[in-house]
Amino acid sequence: MLRRVRSSVALLVLAIVAVGCSSSEPSSTASTLPALPITASVDQTSSPPVATPGTIAPTTATAPPSSAAAPSTEPSTSGDQGGLDNDDGYLADGTTLTLGNTGYPAIANLDPPLLAALQAAANDAAVEGLEFRVNSAWRSPEYQQFLFDQAVAEHGGEQEARRWVSTPEESAHVTGDAVDLAPREVQQWLGQHGDQYGLCQAYANEAWHFELLVEPGEACPVPIADASAG
Repeated sequence: MLRRVRSSVALLVLAIVAVGCSSSEPSSTASTLPALPITASVDQTSSPPVATPGTIAPTTATAPPSSAAAPSTEPSTSGDQGGLDNDDGYLADGTTLTLGNTGYPAIANLDPPLLAALQAAANDAAVEGLEFRVNSAWRSPEYQQFLFDQAVAEHGGEQEARRWVSTPEESAHVTGDAVDLAPREVQQWLGQHGDQYGLCQAYANEAWHFELLVEPGEACPVPIADASAG
């Protein structure tokens, strides 16, 4: 009897030892799990980096240079004009005014009846699509003398120069009684209809030069050869 008890106790001890050994061995399942990568911890309370001024250069759009200078609203006074300006009625080559530009002495100093006749004619011509452009109108005596001196130098003497440019004492431009008009279509239109307004071509060699020579509706006289024949 005692021997059986000892045998049973021995078997019990062996069983306990076996169970303890099996629980201490690593699990085969755990050995198959992949190792997790080690990552640096992130401080969730820290703010993201902020760019400081100058870190990123701002992009600025640059307008391309203008291909042409903006047109001037003032008559040009560039070039060799002997110190003359708008107050002398000076207009540079290629510069024109309209009859409505009365802020300029070249127009404002025209004889009022002449200006009124020109404006009436211009209004009627506009219906046909024509625009009166003024190349020259009133001129100061200084401006007229400047033009006369240029003509003398160009033509080689006063006699020939006077065919094209009058002296200040003789010029209808100085008294505000003459105007030079463009374009050629306007000159032709006035040649046909100018007498209705009293406007006539004064000189045969200057198709652009008009004066108030007759009463409206009267026939214009035949233009004289040139300014020297007047």
